[in-house]
Amino acid sequence: MNLNSVFAQELQIGEDGPTIQGPLKGPGGTDIDSLGSVISIILPVVIVTAGIILFFILVMGGITIMTSAGNPEKLKKAGAQITSSLVGFVLLALSYVLIKFVTRIFGLGIDLF
Repeated sequence: MNLNSVFAQELQIGEDGPTIQGPLKGPGGTDIDSLGSVISIILPVVIVTAGIILFFILVMGGITIMTSAGNPEKLKKAGAQITSSLVGFVLLALSYVLIKFVTRIFGLGIDLF
């Protein structure tokens, strides 16, 4: 089975009639011809987005502590937010290291960053 026939192709309609070009092009003009190339394009965006979200959760926990005015319930909530965001950062870093490790071990040649 030819994988190029599975992915969507670019259709251009001109004076000479419709022409189909493919495979799809990724950043830098690289061909998107397999699931691995799709994942290598999407994964860095997901990791960076998760890091930004975790940073904002950490900041919100800090703001909650500063505005708690000694309220034990708010302090507990803020502590849980900070703990959750720090655990998320650790898991995010471990997932990045695991991905780099697996791609290097199996020789996939996918470079995330």
